[in-house]
Amino acid sequence: MRFLHPFIYILLIWITVASPLESAGQVTAIEVRDSSNIMGEGYYRVYYVGEMVMYEKLYYFDSSASAVEMDTISKINMNRPPGNQSYYFVYHRDSAFGIRYDDDKRPELDDIRIPVDSTMEWIRGSGNFGKLLARTPDSTSLSAGQSVFREFYTIPQQGDTPTIRVKMYYSPALKDIPESIDPVADSMKNMKLFKFEIQIDPIFDARVNAMSPEQYYMVELRQLEEFNEEKVTSYIQRYKARERGKKRNP
Repeated sequence: MRFLHPFIYILLIWITVASPLESAGQVTAIEVRDSSNIMGEGYYRVYYVGEMVMYEKLYYFDSSASAVEMDTISKINMNRPPGNQSYYFVYHRDSAFGIRYDDDKRPELDDIRIPVDSTMEWIRGSGNFGKLLARTPDSTSLSAGQSVFREFYTIPQQGDTPTIRVKMYYSPALKDIPESIDPVADSMKNMKLFKFEIQIDPIFDARVNAMSPEQYYMVELRQLEEFNEEKVTSYIQRYKARERGKKRNP
């Protein structure tokens, strides 16, 4: 998940990231999309093919040192033009390591063996909503068809920390989906948390003698109606060929 505004990190100290599945042939595809009125949109996608899993990660890269440090998984000091970048990570469900692939097959970014756990933490983000869910919600509601359960939380302003409002959306029908925004929330509610929204109220910032803008942040897991199945198959076949070669030449 991309870099968040510091006020969102304040919320994540309290708490601190999937819509229905669709299978096309043997591929099950899910997208987790995040959006912000300050930072724009991003996403990651995950494809399940039997015992294989492939993640597609979109992130923004610029030439600053902080952006270089974003790519700590592959330990690469990248030097390329700014813009949105994607990479792919393939692994077997029982493996502790997977392979990172790059569309352009640049040798410094392509066919790199990296750990599953740390890569998942970077793609999905870390932390959970456990602390927030230990609180009693300010209100709850149930959709007309009883397919979506909603909870609403308000964390009041404290000093120079603004009021933060959180909306959480669950579905009991989706609880068996393999991907998760937050496994702790899924387990506590015995439903799938498939969407949350965070609103940060404006507050006076004495450092700049002005009001900070209202901020909005949303994460939602949803069904992928369309995806490039040929690309998914291609990367998984590359992974399998690599593993076969490794067994022949240990």
